Amino acid sequence: MLLAYRIVYFIIVVLFLVNLLGTEYVGVVPPATVVLKMASVAALCVNLILVVAFSGIRSLAFWIAISLWEILFVWYAWLSPGAPFTVVLRDRMLASLLFAVLSVWFCSLPVVRAAHRRSRAEA
Repeated sequence: MLLAYRIVYFIIVVLFLVNLLGTEYVGVVPPATVVLKMASVAALCVNLILVVAFSGIRSLAFWIAISLWEILFVWYAWLSPGAPFTVVLRDRMLASLLFAVLSVWFCSLPVVRAAHRRSRAEA
């Protein structure tokens, strides 16, 4: 079950990474936007590392990395040029619901990891 969760998490992060890398910002938007895009790409790459090196990373590092992505996710989802939650999803209620579900999903990684470590310690 844990392996399936990690695979699905990995796939979702890769889809976001592909989407971010597929948008062209350079020369079209202010430099600050390009910096935020690169920070978002870096945060997603760190999330991929977290999924792969699941047990080998400290809990604090997990929470810091996930929190950084969550902050950048707000920018990406709502404020970035071509923001998927405002441009693609015109229905504000649907966009808000999807954003909430994805936010919880991204935050679930450290929680699942902590539960897994607890269950291994008890066994």
